[in-house]
Amino acid sequence: MNKILVSGLAALTLFGAAVSYAQTYYPYTYTGSYGTCVNLSRDLSYGSRASDVSQLQTFLVSQNFPGGGSWMITGYFGSATLAAVRNFQQVQGLPQTGVADSATRAAISRVSCGGQSYTGQSSQYYTQNYPYLSYPYNYNYSFNYPYSYGTGALALTSMSQNTGAPGQSITLYGTGFGQVGNTVNFGNQTLSGIPSQSGTSLTFTVPQYYSYGYSQTVNITVTNARGTSNALTFTIMMPYGGYGCQGYQYGYFNSNCPQYQPPYSNIQAPVLTYLNPSQGGVGASVTVFGSGFTTSGNTVHFGNGIIANLSSIDGQSVSFTVPSTITGFGSQVVTMGAYQVYVTNSAGFSTNSMPFTVTSLGTSAIAPTITGINGPTTLQAGVQGTWTITVNNPSGTYLTTSVTWGDEGEYGYAAAQPQAAYVTGQTTLTFTHTYYSAGTRTVSFTVRNTSGQSNSATATVSVSSQSTQGPLTISSLTPTTGPVGTQITVYGSGFTYANTVLFGSGAITNVYSPNGTTLTFTVPQYLSPYCAPNMYCAQYVQQVTPGQYNVSVQNQNGTSGTLPFLVQ
Repeated sequence: MNKILVSGLAALTLFGAAVSYAQTYYPYTYTGSYGTCVNLSRDLSYGSRASDVSQLQTFLVSQNFPGGGSWMITGYFGSATLAAVRNFQQVQGLPQTGVADSATRAAISRVSCGGQSYTGQSSQYYTQNYPYLSYPYNYNYSFNYPYSYGTGALALTSMSQNTGAPGQSITLYGTGFGQVGNTVNFGNQTLSGIPSQSGTSLTFTVPQYYSYGYSQTVNITVTNARGTSNALTFTIMMPYGGYGCQGYQYGYFNSNCPQYQPPYSNIQAPVLTYLNPSQGGVGASVTVFGSGFTTSGNTVHFGNGIIANLSSIDGQSVSFTVPSTITGFGSQVVTMGAYQVYVTNSAGFSTNSMPFTVTSLGTSAIAPTITGINGPTTLQAGVQGTWTITVNNPSGTYLTTSVTWGDEGEYGYAAAQPQAAYVTGQTTLTFTHTYYSAGTRTVSFTVRNTSGQSNSATATVSVSSQSTQGPLTISSLTPTTGPVGTQITVYGSGFTYANTVLFGSGAITNVYSPNGTTLTFTVPQYLSPYCAPNMYCAQYVQQVTPGQYNVSVQNQNGTSGTLPFLVQ
């Protein structure tokens, strides 16, 4: 805006005009869109796994639904993702199926890619320059409105917790919040100037409240330029009653009463107040403080895992141990980082959530060992072998087991992908592999736990040549003519796993035969040179051009006869 005003003044100076200033009231409308573009190419539902599940979860986390957080982004569509999808469907007016179907995916694309715009009308005073009447000069002034609103009407859907004490931080979730200019109406008190970066959530602090030391339920609404939202109820936990401890006394809050009583009979509205400690390593003991817990049958949700059947003596605390692996909705190794924690009591009602930060994976882990390898010492090429290893893992954590077979790099092979499994104590793991060429190979197994401790063990196997049926011959080609790119099947006998097809004066190496009587290759555009032992040949790549080429097969059994193929 400043740049435009300077330009206008410069233009007026060219006319020799003087400039006056005035405060002018201008109504206007504003539009906009928000988000990072997300386009999902398939339907996703409970149990789905893939990178697009992580993409969906990242989008849902950005919507700030209650209980959500980065801990959800696992690539596994579990119960937390199911609940978040239903929340999104509710906001968008879609059937709450929990399935990211075509309609839901279209809504996600619309919201994240900027296709869904939000509009509104407001007004603001600002300074505008006016020329003298003798120098009429029309100039369009533009400006950016300092805040925008989220999509949808102003409405509250839920809050991070429905019970709390003065001084606690509460997050409201809904639609239509402004980036600035929101007022939270907390009972008979107003909290002005509450911001909302997303338009779908805002956070405020529970104020000191005049309640004579007793728990009290109040209504919460939000007001901004769009109007006033619907109301949600909130129960304030105040200090215990008694002499000298009555909350507000004579117009001021009595801070000598730090202990807050929970609302009575709140099993249907349990609340989590704080965690002690709020961070620690695997194996640490954590106590959840709050209210509404049941005597038995409480479940602590740790990230997307559960720790079930926990008891509470007083209904206000539940203790658990930070696990090394979380289970319940799939299985996942605990790593360092933040995990959301909340409690579900035996009546099926859940608290708000709070983060617990895992700072270490434990220092008492014992390295796993391989106590035995059982496998073949001799093996024929083309025949599958089976190896079993006995592993001892005293720490009872996830193990990653990797194996190298000794033939990596041959015929385009790559090292096998590591396997992960939860192992407690001693167990046996099984692996299979097929060698396709003769030689002595060293097989190496390595086990590694989540603390990075590892051990390895090796074994050797002598691989003999693949057996064949009959001499090496070729009897026919199908087809016998065709252009570059034609797939040709060679029929005959004595083929092995690794054959060389001689095509004209070039060669196509490492052609596989599944049964010793057929093999298939494709007429190439270029041929690598073939040099017989003690013979000179051209050392450059040759282009395949139309004409007749002799075809034969060569392997450890010798060289077959030839058959013609016509390249068109």
